[in-house]
Amino acid sequence: MYQYMRGREHLVSLCMRNAARRSLSFLVLLLIMTMLMCANYKTSLQENATATSGIIVQADDGSDSTWWRRYFCRKVSYGKDAISLPVLHRDVEPSAEDTNIFMLEMSCNPRPLYRSWCGLESWALQNRRSAVWLVMLGTAVDPTGGLLLALEHAYPNLHVVTVDLEWLFRDLPTKTLFSSGQWADSSWPAKSLSNMARLALVWHYGGFYADFDTVCLRQTEHLRNVVGSQSANYVNNAIFHFDRHHPFVHQNMERQNISFNGALLNVNGVNIMSSTAKMACNTTNFDELVAQSRGKCRSFTVLPQSAFYPVSWENWKDIFRLGAGPDLMKKLNSSFVLHAWNVFSAPYPVRVGRGALYDLVSSAYCPITKRRVVDEERVWYSPY
Repeated sequence: MYQYMRGREHLVSLCMRNAARRSLSFLVLLLIMTMLMCANYKTSLQENATATSGIIVQADDGSDSTWWRRYFCRKVSYGKDAISLPVLHRDVEPSAEDTNIFMLEMSCNPRPLYRSWCGLESWALQNRRSAVWLVMLGTAVDPTGGLLLALEHAYPNLHVVTVDLEWLFRDLPTKTLFSSGQWADSSWPAKSLSNMARLALVWHYGGFYADFDTVCLRQTEHLRNVVGSQSANYVNNAIFHFDRHHPFVHQNMERQNISFNGALLNVNGVNIMSSTAKMACNTTNFDELVAQSRGKCRSFTVLPQSAFYPVSWENWKDIFRLGAGPDLMKKLNSSFVLHAWNVFSAPYPVRVGRGALYDLVSSAYCPITKRRVVDEERVWYSPY
């Protein structure tokens, strides 16, 4: 009996030791499996994150998920009647064979004001054979009481689109500058981005770029590879034409990427284009260049001030001075464009029928927009 009890205790002890070993082995195996599963899960997460990151970077869906659009559009709300815009390059592609005219809305404003529509209409009216592109940062546009639809009906050459900036700056000298976000931290973020984007658009497709605060006075389709002087020392980047992949455009982008300064308004646009033009034209005085060689440079032409800037920035108030319009109209005889110098004139409303130059010009060059102003507002407000 004693031996039986000793044997039974030994068997129980042996069974317990074996069970403990099996439990320990199971726990070790479970731990190893858990570690392997965690490692695989982490790898899967990393792979998914990388894949998702690639999708976000390459996405061209015009959504507000991009960091640059969130920056500008964070306070924007679209009404129920807002029209979703096609995406440039993905949904619609300008032809490099056609004459393109690009205008930019880089503040994410879905409701541009009447002076903006006037500028857009004037370019479409005077250049019927050209494709006129309003490129907006936002993904939709407010139909503005039917004005946009009226303009699109009257001008089949008018197109309103949005743009994917990741695509626009891809493989360009300004890609690093764009990706760094320095322009967003500048004193003039919309203007800084516009200075970069206008060159990129013309580089991709060729054609004219024109600011919103311009009114086109006559056909420009015969002008190729031109910039306009605004004084002896400066050309301006508010209006210019260059063929697709023109080296002067590339030189400007290279200088933008190297010399960007977010504290000053004109450094990244007017100043860079002026200094690049002086080097290309081997001149220090654009007035002398125009007088001596009709502005001819290596691969482009500098036009006289009267072409694009008949009223200088120092005299911008003349454009809006009541009663001054009839006399000033004579200054426009040799002009292709009237530039309204919005940086100064933005808070300056223009009342209809009071003889201001801008109001007189609008009657002839943006008649549909002018009629809407007369019917609704009776005041021309600035683009921004």
